[in-house]
Amino acid sequence: MQAVLERVGASVVASYALFGGVLSGRYSDAGAAGRMTSRLHDPAVRDAVDRAAALRPLAAELGVDVATLAYGFASAGPRVASVLFGATTPEQVRRNVRRLDDEQLAQLRRAADG
Repeated sequence: MQAVLERVGASVVASYALFGGVLSGRYSDAGAAGRMTSRLHDPAVRDAVDRAAALRPLAAELGVDVATLAYGFASAGPRVASVLFGATTPEQVRRNVRRLDDEQLAQLRRAADG
């Protein structure tokens, strides 16, 4: 898709960067509830839950939460114009707009590939 976007000079707006909250780490703890609870048996959702849990140590090392990693990764895409997100507090807005630096992105990519 990136090649097509490059060819036509278009960008995208990422609108589901947390996969319904799954990539925030919210569903990594037993008994967690939310709108995706009924889909936790779905293999794709389960994989995302596991990946979010696996990223907790990296997030802690970088001094951010898992949601910040997800938003930072999404916003770093070369053809991403913007990332849509919801927030209920000013602190969530600050966390959601935080950019990851090149080294942090490299660490995230290594962790995702590993």
